[in-house]
Amino acid sequence: HAGIDVAVQNVGFLLANVMPSLRPSQAVEFRERAAKYFEQAAIAGSADAQVQYANLISEVNGTYKLANQLYREAVRAGSREAKWHLGYNYFHGRGVPMDMSKAWELMVAAEMTSKHMRLFGLEKAFFGLIRMAYKGRLAITLLAMLSAVIMTGGDPISRLRESLGSGQQVPEWHDEENDADDDFDDFEDE
Repeated sequence: HAGIDVAVQNVGFLLANVMPSLRPSQAVEFRERAAKYFEQAAIAGSADAQVQYANLISEVNGTYKLANQLYREAVRAGSREAKWHLGYNYFHGRGVPMDMSKAWELMVAAEMTSKHMRLFGLEKAFFGLIRMAYKGRLAITLLAMLSAVIMTGGDPISRLRESLGSGQQVPEWHDEENDADDDFDDFEDE
């Protein structure tokens, strides 16, 4: 029955995310049914279902301790999304002690994103800016290097040497193996 866990997870997704917007009066019922489907898919081994189930139980009844256990299991299975959500919970101290360094470590490991994250208002803007800065660090580094080349007339290394060395010459290395005046003549080479 390959793929049944994926189908079960997809039914859970539809019940949790699509149906409540189509029939708001039945939203609670849809989410309860979604939780059962996510739980079945999670038991079948779907790390993504574990993340979605954890998100649902966090949202609906604030069961952060169980959610964090599900995130940890999904992290062990290699889920990038689980890393982000577990990091988010460390960021806010939801079900775990607030720990900014642990939150940052997990969120960076998740590349500062999750396809299942739901952020609103200032928090959405805050994490969006952090994600742009994180993703843009390579572009910023390349831009800085290009600027250095342009500002130095195409040779930033020699300009850097000039400014750091204050124009002083670096002494040359002499191989003393052939020098007649060797301080270690009393020792024999083997």
